[in-house]
Amino acid sequence: MVNDVDERIAETMRLGSVSSSRWQSYTWKNELAEQKRRIDLHLEEVFAEAETEHNPYHMLERAVGVAAICMRRLIEYRLVTDRFRESQLEVHQVQARADVEWRETFLSDWCDLRELRSAYAQNRTANT
Repeated sequence: MVNDVDERIAETMRLGSVSSSRWQSYTWKNELAEQKRRIDLHLEEVFAEAETEHNPYHMLERAVGVAAICMRRLIEYRLVTDRFRESQLEVHQVQARADVEWRETFLSDWCDLRELRSAYAQNRTANT
């Protein structure tokens, strides 16, 4: 039993965890900042086509998912500014098509990977 507890603690330490109470916004904001750092890191790995021991796309998806949970908690518990809370969030929805088995292709103004890499590189240069 002690081994099992030690293994679970070690796994939690390795994977990380998020916890908070209703009045502690800093834990969610700190986690959100950490996920932003991870998103930047994994985007760089994707664009550089770096050889890593992990799949950067999977890690990027995980970081975006955890960041979304943090943002949801901050909004639900009203831990964001009134201005942000009252603003509208843009959401793109992909409609299912009745005549096919799969949904329509997602098209975006910047879906070209070269353009995305260029925009990301310009943003990184401007922020340093």
